[in-house]
Amino acid sequence: MASSATDPRRAAAPPSLGHPGAAGEHAAVRGLARRWWLFLLRGAVAIAFGVIALANPALGLIGLLAFVAARMLLDGVLTIAQATAVPAVDTGEPPPRPANDPGRHGRGAA
Repeated sequence: MASSATDPRRAAAPPSLGHPGAAGEHAAVRGLARRWWLFLLRGAVAIAFGVIALANPALGLIGLLAFVAARMLLDGVLTIAQATAVPAVDTGEPPPRPANDPGRHGRGAA
């Protein structure tokens, strides 16, 4: 049997997946464990919606459309709130040029 240092399967594994002590893995598990009830709630809502959709497809469609509309509305409101809440910081430097700008890397006009 090959040692773990020469085993090609272990050498190919990314560091974040190879060892349980990898950076951030324990923090992610703790975060999920603290919010277990959200997974339970999401599952219960999905089951309830599935039962309603099977029993009355028209009501299921209305519920689905209402959910999508509410999600889009909330996303728009939160996006506008985030965009207006963070003030712009003036560093005194010009903004970075796009990667396809001909003046980049000394070529073309500066």
